[in-house]
Amino acid sequence: ETAKLRGFSAREQQKVLENRKRMIIGDADFVKAEIERIAELYKADEITIIPNVAGAENRMKGIRLLAEAFGLAIE
Repeated sequence: ETAKLRGFSAREQQKVLENRKRMIIGDADFVKAEIERIAELYKADEITIIPNVAGAENRMKGIRLLAEAFGLAIE
C-alpha cells in the first residue's frame, strides 16, 4: 500500500519499461500466441512461465486461463 502511494522515481520507471520488453502481458489468447511465436522463433519445445502477479489465487487464475487457452487441463 505504501509503495503504491509513493510511486516511481524516473530511474525506477525506466527500469519498469526496460523489464516490460522481457514480458508478455495480455489476455490468455494474446499470451498464447506470443508464447507460440517465441517458441517457433527459438525452436523451443518447452517454455517456462513465471506469472508475475500478486497473490497465489491470482497466479493460479492466470495459469488456469493460459492452460485453457492451450487446451490443457489443470487440477
